[in-house]
Amino acid sequence: MIEDKQEVIQLLTGVKSSKRNYYNELKKTIQNMQKKNTQLEIINQVVKSFNVDMSMDDMLENVMSKLGQIFAFTRLSLSLFEKEVLIVSNVYPQQLARFPPGTVLEEESSLYWKAIREEKALLHHIGATDKTIAYIEEKTLQSLGLTQVLLLPLFSKKRAVGILSLGGKTPIEYDSSDLAFLHQLADQLAVCIENSRLYNDVTKKLHIEAQLIQSAKLAAIGEMAAGVAHELNNPLTAILGNTQLLLRERAENSFEEKLLRDVFLCGKRCKNIIQNLLTFSRQDDYIFYECSLNQAVEQVLSLVSYQIEHNNIHIHTELHDNLPPIEGNLQQIEQIILNFLLNAKDATCESTKETKTILIRTGVKTTEQQEPIVFLSVQDNGSGIKKENIDEIFNPFFTTKEARKGTGLGLSVSLGIAKSHGGTIEVESEAGLGSCFTLLLPVYTKVE
Repeated sequence: MIEDKQEVIQLLTGVKSSKRNYYNELKKTIQNMQKKNTQLEIINQVVKSFNVDMSMDDMLENVMSKLGQIFAFTRLSLSLFEKEVLIVSNVYPQQLARFPPGTVLEEESSLYWKAIREEKALLHHIGATDKTIAYIEEKTLQSLGLTQVLLLPLFSKKRAVGILSLGGKTPIEYDSSDLAFLHQLADQLAVCIENSRLYNDVTKKLHIEAQLIQSAKLAAIGEMAAGVAHELNNPLTAILGNTQLLLRERAENSFEEKLLRDVFLCGKRCKNIIQNLLTFSRQDDYIFYECSLNQAVEQVLSLVSYQIEHNNIHIHTELHDNLPPIEGNLQQIEQIILNFLLNAKDATCESTKETKTILIRTGVKTTEQQEPIVFLSVQDNGSGIKKENIDEIFNPFFTTKEARKGTGLGLSVSLGIAKSHGGTIEVESEAGLGSCFTLLLPVYTKVE
C-alpha cells in the first residue's frame, strides 16, 4: 500500500518522468561518446595500417571495414589525379566497379569534379537531381542500386590529390560532427597517398641510379676485358709459334706429337675466343654491310657456349643452310644474340627441370606483304616470364634479376639495335614453361 502511494506521488511530482529523461539523455551521451571513440579509432587504425607496401585495394578494404562500424556504406571508390587528369584508381568491392580502374573522368558535367572545385564534401541523392542538370556519373551510380553518394575531395598542401566516393543503398543523415570526421579522414588519406607517391618516386630514382652505376661498372669491366685480351694475345702467339716449331721435329702419331697437337689446338681456340672478344668489344662507327646471321651465331657461341654448357645446359642449333644475307653490323647483331643467350641461361638456371636446353634456330619467313625476312630465335625451357611482365621487359632498367645479375638494359638496347636494322623482336613466354625470343630482319637486296 505504501509502495503504491510512493509511485503515485512520483507520478504526480514528475520525479519518475525526470529520471526516465535523465537516463535517455545519459544513454544518448554514452552512444555519442562511443561513436566519437570509434571515429578516433578508425583514423588511428587507418593511418597506422596504411604503409608504402600496402596496395591501394587493401587500403580501401581496410577503410571500408572500419567505416562500416558506424555508417551504412556499400561502395567506396578512389579517383586520383595524374598529370591534371582525374582517373579512377580503385573500387571496393570490385564487383561494383562500373567505372573500371583507368577510366578518365571528364570535367564537364561531372559530379566528382564539382566536389573538387567547391573543395568541400558533397552529398548527392541519386535520382533526385533536377532534370535540367545531368551529371555524367548519375546513370552509372543509379545502376548500382545506390540511393546517395558522399564525395570527399582529397587535398594535400592545398593541392587536389583526388576524390573519395562513399556510396550507400539506404539514405544516411550526417550531422556536422559526422562531416567533420569524414573530412579529417579524407585529409589523412590524402597525406598517406602523397607520402606513398613520394616514397615510390624516391625508390624508383634510387633504383635507376643503382642500375646506372651497375651499367658503368659493366662498361669498365668490358674495357678491362679488352685490355686483358690484348695482353694475352702476345704470349698466345709465342705459344702457338713455338708449338708449331716443335711439331716439325716430332714423328707423326708419336706420344709427344699428340701432346703438342693438343697444346696447339687449345692455344688456337683461346686465340679465337680472344679475337671474338676483341671484335665484340670494339667501338666502331657501326657501318652496315652484307653479313650473315649464321656467322653471328657461331661467333657468339665461341664466346659463351662453354659458360652455358658448364651450367649443365644443352645447346642445340638448327641453322638454315642457305640463309639469305642481311644488311647490318655484325657486332651489333652479335650483341642481340649474346643478350638472348645470357637471358636464356639465367632462366634455365632458375628452372628445376632435370634437362635444361637452349635451341637456336635461323630461317626464312614472309611478311603479310609477302616480303622475305630472316629470323633468329633463341628458345629455352627455363622459368619463363610472368604475364604481367611481358609488356615491361623492353623498358629500360626493368629487370626481374638481382642487382648484380642484370641492369635491365639488355633487351631495350637489343630492340633499339633491331629497329635500327629495320627489324624487330618478338617474344613468346609462359611462366614455368620457358621463353622464345625471335629477331626478325629484312633480307639484304643488292642494288644493281
